[in-house]
Amino acid sequence: MKLVECVADQRARFLACVLSGPGRSEVRILSFESEEFKSSIELGSDEKIERVKWLQNKDTSYLGVLLSTDEILIYSPLSKEVVNKISTVSALIDFTDGPGQDVWGYDRKNMSLRKFGLFENRVVDSRPWTTDKQCQYLQYLHSKLAIASSALYVFDPYKIGDAEEEVKIAAPKAHQSQITSVIICEKEPDLLALAREDEPLIQIVSLSSSKVLSSLKCSSPVKSLVLLQDFSLAAVTEDGVIEVFSEVFGKKSRKQLASNLHLKPNTAVKFVNLVSRKDHFVGSWFDGYDVRTTAFEIENLSQEGEIIIDVGHENDSGSDEEHDVEENESDEEDSVEFFREDVAELYSLILENLTNTDQLATILSQNQDNAKSIMFLLKDQETIDLFKQLTLKIADDSQNSQGLGTWLRWLLISKGNLISRDADSVGLLKLLQSSLTENIRLLPSLLTLQGRLSLLQSQLKLRNDMMSKGNEAHNEVSFVENSVFLDGENDDLEYQEEAEEENDEEDED
Repeated sequence: MKLVECVADQRARFLACVLSGPGRSEVRILSFESEEFKSSIELGSDEKIERVKWLQNKDTSYLGVLLSTDEILIYSPLSKEVVNKISTVSALIDFTDGPGQDVWGYDRKNMSLRKFGLFENRVVDSRPWTTDKQCQYLQYLHSKLAIASSALYVFDPYKIGDAEEEVKIAAPKAHQSQITSVIICEKEPDLLALAREDEPLIQIVSLSSSKVLSSLKCSSPVKSLVLLQDFSLAAVTEDGVIEVFSEVFGKKSRKQLASNLHLKPNTAVKFVNLVSRKDHFVGSWFDGYDVRTTAFEIENLSQEGEIIIDVGHENDSGSDEEHDVEENESDEEDSVEFFREDVAELYSLILENLTNTDQLATILSQNQDNAKSIMFLLKDQETIDLFKQLTLKIADDSQNSQGLGTWLRWLLISKGNLISRDADSVGLLKLLQSSLTENIRLLPSLLTLQGRLSLLQSQLKLRNDMMSKGNEAHNEVSFVENSVFLDGENDDLEYQEEAEEENDEEDED
């Protein structure tokens, strides 16, 4: 299997990795929040993956997979299933999301933009766009649509044909390769960063002036771009290095600007993707055919030089000493008393720990009697957050979540209508259902095993009781006739009796 590309969703929650091998293709989905959401999509030999894109619907991410069979699969990483299959009618060169539930695709052969619905299975609208026949990249940027060949065009897809609405940024003569990545500066939407195929160059451009403001030079061709805080930018290069350009948006320079910071793994692996989260970064790399991630922090993005990122080693689960420390910390946390008689105090304690799943689970387990009362105090967003944490904990560690059932029951009874209107929560309900179904499936086997163990325990108890009655020598016959033996034990006794009889016969002779 060969890694084709890695794509993270806009909210830095999921990573999709496309793998290709002889006669088959696969998409592996990794969650940065919970191992429970790890899944994969396996495709047959007749289904070639052309492109993958993350599509946003409010706060929910769906993975779109464009196939060579003129179809787009819409996959939910929460429910781990394909929720829609869109027929594109003709081949698309690329696709992207849009406002609401819109999905836009570009049909280069017929030179038209096609609009689909995220949960519709056919074309909703089609509009001609004949400006550039070489375009093969499509990306939604806030309220605009960016379509690119070696040049970049930005316009409102609902006002196609209005020359005043369309912005063109021509390609420099020395850089005519195809544009492969476009990102917008969130704090300054007029500024974009462009990366090109097989080129180490990144261009910062302005939509209002249609000009290139500056050029950034990497050490090797750019594979992907990542927007960082404070007008900074990172590039993941072909060499597997992450290069950081501090506060480059808005800078004007005729000279090419070099990166100020290089992030390299401490082993021979290569970074294939970078995700910027609230307080840390996550670098992705491949260990054989498995996707691995490493979280790390950078205090100052403007520092210069090189930072070596410790990505660990294969199958490195930490030393026994570290394991003991973690276990002791867990035991200490479980032993903390979180019981609160006062409902208001309990409510405040829950809100303070809404983001700490393990501690929240301990708090709820120790306060089951007040679950119903807390429901009257929870606000809508607090309810959704609590439900998500509860569901993730139960699905991820059902054996240690017995004390959470009462809370989940009252949430569903009193807040079910609210939960059903939240797309993420509906996906988690499906996850919870599959987890509970799996546990129910195992129940008969566990009951059978419990029955066998109970029978064995009864036999051992009876045997011990019989052996304790009187002297074993005087009650040997009674013991043999009435005891319940474990497998093979009776055979040993019979063999011993036969041997004694043979010895008696020899003595008589």
